[in-house]
Amino acid sequence: EVIDCLNSAQTFDADMTTPGIQQVDWAFVDRFRSYNTDAYVALLQLTNGAVKWETTFDAAPGSERECYPGNFKQQECMYQITEAADGSLVVSGNMGANLDDNYLVKLFPDCQSQGVTYTDLDNFPGAWDQATNTYTAGGFGGTEVWDQDMTLHGTFVVPDGVTLTIENGATIHFADSKLLDHNTRLVVQPGGKLIVRGAAHLTHLNTCPNALWDGILNQGDATASQNEVGAQGEVHISEDATISRARVAVLMASAYPHAYTALDLIKVVSGGWLQANSAHFTDNLRDVVFSPYENHAIGDPTYILPNRSGFTQCTFTTAQPVLEHDGTLASDHVLMAMVRGIEFYGCDFLHSCLFPPYGEGWSLTNGIYAINSTFTVRAYCDVLVPLGTPCPNPLQRSTFTNMRYGIITTTFDLSRTFIVERTDFVRCIRGIRMEGHQDPGITRCTFDVSEIITGDLVGYQYGVYSDQCTGYEIEENAFSSNSHGTAEPVGLVIKDSGPHYNTFYNNSFDGLFTGSIVEGLNADPNTNYTTGLELKCNDYGLVADNNYDVGLTGSDVKIRENQGSPGGGATDPAGNRFSLGHTGAGDPEEDWFVEDAPTTNQVIYNRHTLNGSDRFNPEWRTPFVLDDVDVNVQWDNKETACPTRLSEGGTKEEKRMASQTADDEKQDAETAYDAAKDNGDTYSLLSYVSDATKTSTQVRNALQSIAPKVSEEVWAAAFDRNPAMAQLHTAQALLSNSPLQPEALKLLDNSGLSAYYKQLVWNAQDGTTNILSLLEAAVAYATKEKAEALTDYGRLSWTDKTDLNAALVELETWHTGLPAENNAMAISGAKTAKADHAALESLAVAEEVASTTPELFGVVKRYANAMQANGWDEPAPADKAWIENLAAQPQVIGSAHANAWLNALGQVQPGEHVILPDPTRRPSTFATTHAHTAYEGLQLDAIPNPTNGPVVFVVRGAVTGQQELRLVDVSGRVVQRIPMSTGTATIVELTTSELAVGYYTAEWLLEGLSVATVKFGVQR
Repeated sequence: EVIDCLNSAQTFDADMTTPGIQQVDWAFVDRFRSYNTDAYVALLQLTNGAVKWETTFDAAPGSERECYPGNFKQQECMYQITEAADGSLVVSGNMGANLDDNYLVKLFPDCQSQGVTYTDLDNFPGAWDQATNTYTAGGFGGTEVWDQDMTLHGTFVVPDGVTLTIENGATIHFADSKLLDHNTRLVVQPGGKLIVRGAAHLTHLNTCPNALWDGILNQGDATASQNEVGAQGEVHISEDATISRARVAVLMASAYPHAYTALDLIKVVSGGWLQANSAHFTDNLRDVVFSPYENHAIGDPTYILPNRSGFTQCTFTTAQPVLEHDGTLASDHVLMAMVRGIEFYGCDFLHSCLFPPYGEGWSLTNGIYAINSTFTVRAYCDVLVPLGTPCPNPLQRSTFTNMRYGIITTTFDLSRTFIVERTDFVRCIRGIRMEGHQDPGITRCTFDVSEIITGDLVGYQYGVYSDQCTGYEIEENAFSSNSHGTAEPVGLVIKDSGPHYNTFYNNSFDGLFTGSIVEGLNADPNTNYTTGLELKCNDYGLVADNNYDVGLTGSDVKIRENQGSPGGGATDPAGNRFSLGHTGAGDPEEDWFVEDAPTTNQVIYNRHTLNGSDRFNPEWRTPFVLDDVDVNVQWDNKETACPTRLSEGGTKEEKRMASQTADDEKQDAETAYDAAKDNGDTYSLLSYVSDATKTSTQVRNALQSIAPKVSEEVWAAAFDRNPAMAQLHTAQALLSNSPLQPEALKLLDNSGLSAYYKQLVWNAQDGTTNILSLLEAAVAYATKEKAEALTDYGRLSWTDKTDLNAALVELETWHTGLPAENNAMAISGAKTAKADHAALESLAVAEEVASTTPELFGVVKRYANAMQANGWDEPAPADKAWIENLAAQPQVIGSAHANAWLNALGQVQPGEHVILPDPTRRPSTFATTHAHTAYEGLQLDAIPNPTNGPVVFVVRGAVTGQQELRLVDVSGRVVQRIPMSTGTATIVELTTSELAVGYYTAEWLLEGLSVATVKFGVQR
């Protein structure tokens, strides 16, 4: 009618109510009035607080004083009237410097009232209150069925004791609350039940552009159990039923918030539960929102139970632009906060976009956005399997297609984790972003990393980004990208997983800019990095080469010292295979890139014996950081060397027992290591070497006397002596203890020894392993077995659906009694879940002092404080300031948890901290090669070894030039030189009768450069 008024000589001569009007500054149109029949434009009386303003004027149609859109001829025209894209009229001041310029009024058309009748419900047993525009379902024994098409506006309530069923393909059109003077929504009150099934469709009234409806509000008692009769609302959607064009299709909350931002939606508390089976959520701003709720046993809030909500074979789709009247675009399909146990089986999350640019209202959406929540995404399985056992034959995998983020999950609550298995991420910009979780699982998934770069989608593209997560299980996933022209897609980013053992195992990476990136602290400095992150059994570039296979980027990267184990079994070596097309032409470190070698710890890479076309040796690397060792184990096949570990399953009890067995083995290995290192008396030797009164000769003799068992700490003291040892004595001590531990070699390269002595010591490293390294590896292996059992146990406990409370109690009890590296985190999570915040605070205070990650426990302590006061959403001002300061330090473990907290409080989540390999950022002082690795394929053997007679040296290698065999004793003295012929196989026989009993190093020199060595012994 407003439109008619503006385009005709219609006259209003009485007060009228005007539903459906909105405007800026909370002003509103109070009434329309015309003061005489000559007025062409209806004038408005506006109310803004207590201030009222009213005016009128006469204007004949066609005159210069006529006020129509676009006419600015006369200052008397006090308004400009503009038609907006959604069909509304915007009435504003015309910038004539009059009082009216302070007002902006939006007048919506009356299209929402067209075709809407109250009589649609006349034949149903519910009660309609026209004064409040509310319909309450009921009658007929507490059941009501809608099975015919209807067009409705108003609030439709399913009260306690009533079941409303919508079925038989009925399409129910709901009006848009924002275009009316009253709300239109479905509200399921505590004790009520809504069933939508049989291809029924709940949708908007499409007579207005961009019209939406509010959706279903499922209410419940946030303090009551989901098992308590009458306490919670229930919503069941099944049998190809669809909910579309809603602001939130299903909102699990006690009430609607005043706005629809993520912060507003999760600030209201929850209750109720939702079960969806073969349901479709289509073209909604958000499909489902879970606001905070912790399910528990009836009458006992400390007895924790998983949420009863879940989804099976559902679709979450954006098939066309979804645009709110204020410009808000569709965002997260599922948003959840502070809930536990939500399950998705065989569900599809799809954005039906193809190529940019996207039309008006298009925006890539996120699949699942979880804050402080536990959830699982799995393939659909039609058989019941035991707890912890994968489905033997899944019928439908879950998918995320064309997403901005497939899954974003953050937490500052250590009891929250997630599992994603048998799920496909197709053309997603970013597959999974996880921050702050312990014991998450990502297994048997595929990640097709998209390269879409447009608008707000510019940024890093990856399959999985893990920031400050630990205990993760990332196994048997396939990461790929078809091409990466200007984009630089990454498969997996591991950032700051902390001091505990972690691994990603049996994954493949193909066609990516970088297969996997490791940043920050991923090993324990207190154990000389014998525990930490291990890259094991991954395939890089077997289908399509990556620009870089592995990148250790940023400064001060720490990673587990032993990659793989030097044991004799087929599964002991690292087992990674590298891009077949790498030749070093792309980058000298395209297999294993290290940006800042001086600050990255030394690594022993234990590999299989080379054979066939497979590349087990990361030869294009920095030998200064990565020292490869052939452990003389032949690669048979993938299944033998890297067997699947996911089919093993296992109960919580089996995992507990496995951790106990591994702990016993670990203690035995530590005892052997401590007895061997420095002859079991590190303190005395360390003091002796550090004593400035001891001569260089005395220190050398002391170091040689216990060869080859000198520890890293003692070598550091020897290099730091003041006065310094003589260079000859230092070299002699190093040669006596060769082969050296990698830490000693790093000390050597950073030392002031001359190039000659450095080369001499490097030449004595014959590919075998120092005894201390072997013993450290044994400790590390047992630690690994124990850690994997415990993280599997934790994962099964956090996601237990049969008896979650008992699982949490057992988890805390087990970790309290077992000495384990992750005890504090596991116990903290259990206490958090049980809401034992006083005990949680005490534990966090202690760990702030004792832990290698004190800032993380600083977050835990402040969370415990907040929960004992006003709740997580009202931290003390000083605590919030501390959290904000930590959040700004992405390199400090605990910052991810701080950012998760701030994100829950409404602050924008910061971008990912991804550092791509870039050779130009390497320090200029860093040498990328050493002479001892100049000819990786050459080999020198001594047969027999040791010998009590002649020894035969066999030289293998396809090089030509002046060659020589040189013998060096343990003091570094050259005792014999033997010229050799050129060729690809040279045999030299040497008598040893003139050599003293002891160990010698034979060096093969090419043009004066040592290119292969072997250590051999002479006996009598």
